[in-house]
Amino acid sequence: MSYGEIYNADFDSFEQLLTYRLKIYKKDYTGSISNILLSGNPVIHEWQDDDPKAPIKGSTLKVSILTDSYNVELSDFYSEDDYGFACEFIRKETDEVLFQGYLLQDDSTELQVDFTHEIQLTFTDGLGLLKGVTIGQAAVITGVPTTYSSVTVESYIPSFASTIKSSNAVFAQLRPGDVFTITSGGFQGTHTVIGINFLSGVYYIQTNNNNFIITASYTTNVIITTPYPLTGYIPLLDIYKLCLKATYIDTGLYFYSRLYPVGGNNERLLDDTFVQAETYLKNGDWMDCYTILEQINSRFNISLFQAHGTWVAVRWDELYRYTTTAGVNMQYHTYSNNFVYSATSDTNDNWIFRDGSDMEVGVLKSVNRANQFVRETFDYVQPESLLCNHDLQDLGPIIQEYNSGLYTIREYVLNSWFNGPFSPYPDRFIRITIDNDVTSETFGQELDRTAVVVNSTGDSARSAKSCDIPLSEGDSLEYSFRFRTSVSQAGSINNVFAVSITDGTTTYFVQTNGSWATTLGFTYNTPAGSNTIDWQNVTIKSDPAPISGIVNIYLAEATPNGATPSTDETLYNDLTLVISYLINGSGKVIGHTHTDSQANQIKNNIDKEIFIDDVPRTSITGALYLESYSGLLRDLTVRWQYPSASYTFARLGQGTTEESFFTNYKMRSKYEGKLLYIKQDDLMLTPLAVFKDNLNNAFRFVPGKMTIDYKNAQADLLLVELLDSADFEPGGAGITLEFLLFAGSKLYEFNYLYEKY
Repeated sequence: MSYGEIYNADFDSFEQLLTYRLKIYKKDYTGSISNILLSGNPVIHEWQDDDPKAPIKGSTLKVSILTDSYNVELSDFYSEDDYGFACEFIRKETDEVLFQGYLLQDDSTELQVDFTHEIQLTFTDGLGLLKGVTIGQAAVITGVPTTYSSVTVESYIPSFASTIKSSNAVFAQLRPGDVFTITSGGFQGTHTVIGINFLSGVYYIQTNNNNFIITASYTTNVIITTPYPLTGYIPLLDIYKLCLKATYIDTGLYFYSRLYPVGGNNERLLDDTFVQAETYLKNGDWMDCYTILEQINSRFNISLFQAHGTWVAVRWDELYRYTTTAGVNMQYHTYSNNFVYSATSDTNDNWIFRDGSDMEVGVLKSVNRANQFVRETFDYVQPESLLCNHDLQDLGPIIQEYNSGLYTIREYVLNSWFNGPFSPYPDRFIRITIDNDVTSETFGQELDRTAVVVNSTGDSARSAKSCDIPLSEGDSLEYSFRFRTSVSQAGSINNVFAVSITDGTTTYFVQTNGSWATTLGFTYNTPAGSNTIDWQNVTIKSDPAPISGIVNIYLAEATPNGATPSTDETLYNDLTLVISYLINGSGKVIGHTHTDSQANQIKNNIDKEIFIDDVPRTSITGALYLESYSGLLRDLTVRWQYPSASYTFARLGQGTTEESFFTNYKMRSKYEGKLLYIKQDDLMLTPLAVFKDNLNNAFRFVPGKMTIDYKNAQADLLLVELLDSADFEPGGAGITLEFLLFAGSKLYEFNYLYEKY
């Protein structure tokens, strides 16, 4: 997106002689810049969450403008685009960006009087808006653009206001929600696809633009963005990139954590830890970015926010590793604006409070209650997309559309199903039947959706192969589906279907009795009196797998093969695969817990559900993986550690519960009041600051909620204690002996959860 600066304003603070500049940008603006007049309370910066370890801490910048000779009014900031106006807030002495964000239309107001008055604008850092952005949409935003030249387009006359038509196959790859750009002519601009049809060789692309005029055929360039591929294993870093890029704030990331999985290649948590992209599919739809980041951050006890104009993610539970009597010197990884790692550094963002001059009188002290235990619960759930495109919702490019009687037939490439082992390979596609009878109550509605296999020769039992499905030795599966043929075949008839597992050396197939053997397939008998032209229901249950390896499901062509490829079709739907895990010698394990506890009877605890974790078997939703493989299976994360540490955590949950408990095992203090100086040693105040109590410099506090008044150079804030002198070795320069002694004196437990009857 292109932005031009439209307004700016400077102001000085009353104290500390600080000078600031506010810049407001408008999308696609190319005019001159106007100075605006700010009110006596011009800019307020706010983070509202009390919890310093909140997974996501969004912030807002409230700007107060005075109407003046420029006749600025609220309507000048109207935009139908949520990202129509942006702002930067900068400290002029250092050119440091203190905030970047976009205007919240709904939270902006103006007093309606005819004399000079205030306009209140609210800008957001965009984290909260991620609740409305799916990771699928984020994948488009972060995708790779490709330019196609000499593409012919024209208006579709019956609905010319929003629809373009073209016979160019470049449009076959578009789906509803995709974005494309036409570089010239009457359709010039970037458009979102609302719907796409294909009829008699012509693509009809309905867009979100309702202002097209009738345009004759012309040739132009079309730019189509190929989305980031949300399939297979992706690093947590890429999820951060996808989601944070969807805020449209172009900045990198400071990641304050040195924890990493043993066996990783980089000793960096985000780079070395992978999840399956399909983890974030729920009921066939992609989850929103806010929920995804919240789940990741909550699992690792990471807090994400904007500070010093960039994204910052902090594991405050690591504070004990970097604390001495002198202060805190935390280590962090730096990632560029494109989320490429550049360096590992350390920083000293220490602040002194309660020295007699920095806090306004009447500071309120309260306590955080101690916890009896910290517990994390993880449920074992099979990924709903383990059998890729089992529900036939993932439509590839449209192949053809035609009318057959009172029905409209659309046929699409069958995504995620591949060639079988023998050529010539069969055709395979998804067929959707739509009611085209204007007298019908279901006119315009989908009546049927099936996968079709046709033209198979050779090994018909393995005509089309599924995506790869990892399975651990000892686990079993149940596969069910419906099929029918386009030709009559009266029973009794035997058809062979195939489910295989391979470790790269030996391949086994599920047999009719559920056992595994090297002979091909299981047999389904269409009983006497039945006919394959009618839907047949098939279910096969396997014994425990004899090896760990890759499972593939096959679609067979259950029709006769002649000397030439047959035009007879085999149709499928209701494809279902269920994995049964054998864990701890039992097939009834449904999850696990991590718990760190103490004997004190305290009616307070941290008890939360987690959605990603180390797991004992592959193919569990939320499993964490390394980049490496053992045989054909991706390696799971197991142990976790810090660089050069003499100890490791047997499980991720051991580390997160022990460290979280360390900051909550006893009563901790909180202070709430007004800080009179927002600059200290030329550092500007942000939630990244670590405070040392001047009255007892062994205590370490971090900010919860915070409101910065830049004009008055003051901040209302909540400071929460995380450590005191009993929690770190005063002269130890980051030695973690006190934490290890604490962990050894408490009880960490890992327990499996079993199905209850």
